[in-house]
Amino acid sequence: MNTGDSIVIDFAQAPELFNILPQCPDGFPKHRVQEEAISVVHTNGLKLTVAQNARMDHLLAQRGIGMGGVFVHKLTSTDTKDNRMRIPKAIVKTLQIPEEGCVLLTMDEYEINHQAAYYTSTDGRMEFVSGWDEFAKQNGLTVGATLLFLFEMNARGSLTISVDIL
Repeated sequence: MNTGDSIVIDFAQAPELFNILPQCPDGFPKHRVQEEAISVVHTNGLKLTVAQNARMDHLLAQRGIGMGGVFVHKLTSTDTKDNRMRIPKAIVKTLQIPEEGCVLLTMDEYEINHQAAYYTSTDGRMEFVSGWDEFAKQNGLTVGATLLFLFEMNARGSLTISVDIL
């Protein structure tokens, strides 16, 4: 090797070798070796910018993929009013959750912000009954914001949905 020669390192091939591991909220490393998203669902027609893709990749590397379903969505006026936000059927199927219940909505590194109630509609989507509109207002989620939704089961068996702006 000579001065000025380049070295190419593919961190994705063996992140463990470079100590690039996502961490759980408790500080312990997550092991990505067998993590593979069961489903990544984008809103129809949604195209992410290079910066949004990079942010999504960073967040997934940092937090892992949770229960395997990843949802990327651009908020519409319907989503931001009267708890009308819906999670697609393809994601709901991967979660294997009860047809109705409560979830914890989080933003900004697992801070619990709101509890929200949901039910599964006849078309298989998760629809919020309460909590989403307050969560959206508190966190400044407005029409046009592109969001990443990750789904995890907490230690008490409750579904937690972390929401990040891309």
